[in-house]
Amino acid sequence: MNRQPMIPISDEQIAEYRRTGVIMLRQVFDQDWLDLLARGMAYCVANPTWRMHNYALNEATGERFFYDAFKIRDVKEFERFGIDSPMAEIAGRMMGAKSATAFYHTIFVRSPGCGARTPWHRDQTGWCANGNGLSIWASIEAVPRSSALEFIPGSHLWPGNFKRVTFNDNDLGRMRDVPGMEDAKPMPDFFGKDRHKYEIVGWDMQPGDCLVFHARTMHGGAGNLPPGMGRRTVSTQWLSEESRVVQPPGGADPDWIEDLAKYGIKIGDHPGSDMCPVVWCAS
Repeated sequence: MNRQPMIPISDEQIAEYRRTGVIMLRQVFDQDWLDLLARGMAYCVANPTWRMHNYALNEATGERFFYDAFKIRDVKEFERFGIDSPMAEIAGRMMGAKSATAFYHTIFVRSPGCGARTPWHRDQTGWCANGNGLSIWASIEAVPRSSALEFIPGSHLWPGNFKRVTFNDNDLGRMRDVPGMEDAKPMPDFFGKDRHKYEIVGWDMQPGDCLVFHARTMHGGAGNLPPGMGRRTVSTQWLSEESRVVQPPGGADPDWIEDLAKYGIKIGDHPGSDMCPVVWCAS
């Protein structure tokens, strides 16, 4: 299993990430990592937590879009992935941070042909941590551009907030009015009438590639899996040394505040702990 990307990360790629808030990296994980992730994914689907959602579920057609979130050490395969894979160094270097803390893992499993979209959103709106953070997203299967996760370059630099959207079962994308976010702007219709106003990017990807995107980069899922094609993806969230635990308006999703408290971490603290290990430090 490789501990560094099979293709070294360049200064130009780091600069592109900081400018656009998203970059796709080729050949980051070897086949051994993909096999490990497949085993971990199977365990997670068979042993869901209370945080599990079916973003889509149609018993008549068998269509399912499964989501769950896990602490770094909850699943042995994902613990190893978070601590021993190239991700931590990539996260730290992209963030320009002194350290990279593994926050948590999310998994997404789409049944073959699932057409459900992922609503446009910013991850950090629902995080119980602020500051400089990012996600690293990888798929076990190939990703055609027609069903790729999409991004708006530079949106991590947009000021202000946008309304939170629902991620509840079969209720994707409805805007919510949240106390404390009265000044939040309506979410544009990036799938429809407002799409032509923005530069929107996405990529064909192969197993072993990954997406790295800032916690405030606007993104959404095109869906539209081809018939017979499913998708298993894992996204690991990373924080820098400047991040602090917060209670966001409308509540955190997933909400790790009670879990962090068991490790002596309270609101206002950096989340670094055995639950959220500091995996990488700049030399």
